[in-house]
Amino acid sequence: MKGINKVILLGTVGDAPELRYTVRQHAIGTFPLATHRHIINAKGEREEKTDWHNIVMFGRMAEYFASCLKKGSRVYIDGVLEYHDVPHAIYKDVILHKTNVEAKRIEVIDGMVLHPYPEDFPPLSYIENKKTESEKKNKKPIREKAGNNKSVKKQNFSDDLFD
Repeated sequence: MKGINKVILLGTVGDAPELRYTVRQHAIGTFPLATHRHIINAKGEREEKTDWHNIVMFGRMAEYFASCLKKGSRVYIDGVLEYHDVPHAIYKDVILHKTNVEAKRIEVIDGMVLHPYPEDFPPLSYIENKKTESEKKNKKPIREKAGNNKSVKKQNFSDDLFD
């Protein structure tokens, strides 16, 4: 039976996106997103609670939104949850469990939609075909075939990405 992994968030960017590159020069962008909700406290009073989410973007989407999002921007994010176990930097026997939202679609709703559809980004195969022959020889392909004939995207990134 298939499952569903879908996240829809509407919130405020907490800080300007940070853009990093992997060893193979693939862009990774991260930023915090604040969402607000109302809860009833122990006294029966209504109060606002802020939840913070770690948003991760990859490829051209990361490069684009790292240049145009800023702290305070209101955004709509459609994505999926991803989980990572990261060893603690000081305590070697401690494993940190990190939860991120991988953005598949982002819309800026500050009165102007900057980029509503990720389909407008060229596919990775198009970008790979535009590279020179010397670049192709020096790099391994980023897509490999899995045993069940499904394409698997390999991503290498450092552990400090999710700190």
